Amino acid sequence: DRRGGGGGDYRSDRRGGGGGGGGSTYGGSRQRSTPQRPSVDEHGFTQVGGRSASARVTSGPPRVSAPVPRSQRMPPAPAAPAPPVSKSSPAPTSGALPSPFTEEKLKNRAKSMRAEFMQDRSNVEDLLFSMDETRGTPDAGKTIVQVNVDHTIDCKDNERDAIIAMLVILFEKGKLSRSDFEGPMADIVEFIDSYVCDSPRVMEYLGDMLAAFFKIGALDVKWLVPQCAKVKEINPGADFHTQVITHAIDSQKKAYGVEEAKRCFGGNAEQRELAGLLGLDTWKAISSQKL
Repeated sequence: DRRGGGGGDYRSDRRGGGGGGGGSTYGGSRQRSTPQRPSVDEHGFTQVGGRSASARVTSGPPRVSAPVPRSQRMPPAPAAPAPPVSKSSPAPTSGALPSPFTEEKLKNRAKSMRAEFMQDRSNVEDLLFSMDETRGTPDAGKTIVQVNVDHTIDCKDNERDAIIAMLVILFEKGKLSRSDFEGPMADIVEFIDSYVCDSPRVMEYLGDMLAAFFKIGALDVKWLVPQCAKVKEINPGADFHTQVITHAIDSQKKAYGVEEAKRCFGGNAEQRELAGLLGLDTWKAISSQKL
């Protein structure tokens, strides 16, 4: 019987309190041992239950702990997550268009660009930056040209020169297009007769602008002739349309030389356009005198 002899309860045998056969697995021969003082082995570890405990006695010499196996090492703490981006101030996106300007703000920007450029014409970087901020506004270039060319009619000569130079730079840097010039300049040409009354030198001012804009390719004779035809139709008995042409040629020669004037006005296609507008005899007389 695995429970021991004498019919005793095996549970009491395990506690060592009951009698029974000595051959029992759970017999009472097993006695409770008297607690002993823990001993220290040769490595400085306390002996607990016959095995070295991990605790060291304070009197032992200091020793370096054994390396922890790779499988038991604690994984590194995860990095703290980045703070969320505020929705009220989103990060800038490459190529994103700026917010559109109101009409009033855009016109004020056109004026401030002119004022800042007049103070320092060499600061092209700021001029281009100011223009780039209007990229999200429809027809911004056209408005900037319109505000400034309208101002040339009754401003001082140095301010007019600055306006022309500023618009030339913006076109050459790719910030303005031909269409930005065509509409605003067409308005001045078409209603030139009304400007003459208030500004006697307006033909000269217009000629200077046309000369500069022809030079960079923003406008040309093919564009100018239909605008002058409107002037002729409005005032058939006057020669305002002819004066526009002659002043443009004079300004071209004065600013860039006769060869540039011939390039813009003396080509076969240009001469056919001009002869059709002015009449062959009139154009021949003008070209022979000025070109």
